[in-house]
Amino acid sequence: MNLPKLKLKCLVLQHLAFESLGVLEQVLLSLNYNVSCKNVAVDIIVPNEILEADLLILLGSPISVNQTIDYPWLNSLVDIITKRLLKKRPILGICFGAQLIALIMGARVFPINKKEIGWGTLKLSQKGMSSCLSELENKKVLHWHGETFDLPNGAQLLASTEITENQAFSVENYILGLQFHCEVLGSSIESWLIGHSYELTDLNINISQLRETSKLIGSTTLSASGKMFSRWIQETKSKSNCHKLFHI
Repeated sequence: MNLPKLKLKCLVLQHLAFESLGVLEQVLLSLNYNVSCKNVAVDIIVPNEILEADLLILLGSPISVNQTIDYPWLNSLVDIITKRLLKKRPILGICFGAQLIALIMGARVFPINKKEIGWGTLKLSQKGMSSCLSELENKKVLHWHGETFDLPNGAQLLASTEITENQAFSVENYILGLQFHCEVLGSSIESWLIGHSYELTDLNINISQLRETSKLIGSTTLSASGKMFSRWIQETKSKSNCHKLFHI
């Protein structure tokens, strides 16, 4: 008798409705995860949800990880994620999420001289070429940030761009931090264009051009992004299974 596979739990911490899992959602479902999305500072989040999830995903946000006075809930979030990192439970951070992980690991998060918004290729490091990020070689990803971070101690640099040196990093097989967005579906860019309209106008970015580029490039990057996420998530599953077996 074949017993059904035990579902793994993925907790997603989201800050904006339109900055969602994108292509990641289908990858997680195909890998037998139950996905639970919580809106940070809006939904009730029990600390054990963060600590015990087989996979934690931290999505993007327009605020800075340093704005603890304006957003005091950031302090509580930092405290509980710190405990998860100490347990070496798998965690994926995208944009704000990657910056938050870097901050918790003792790195500096600070503004860059020029905001990086738009589609561009990554320069992969030697470590990046041998990692899951190799799936994104010669593919354009979406950049949308005004801050960056120093590489945390113990982390390995995976990718850079001309504007931002630290675009992606990993720690062993349980942390992946991505400053860029490769989860975004090009067909869903309109919500981003509306939600960030003031920023785009302030920077004199051509919204119509960004829309058309997103539709064109987003579809070509989609498959590669799915393969990249799938590779990394499967590498973390063994760690999650060990946690279940030995109650670490």
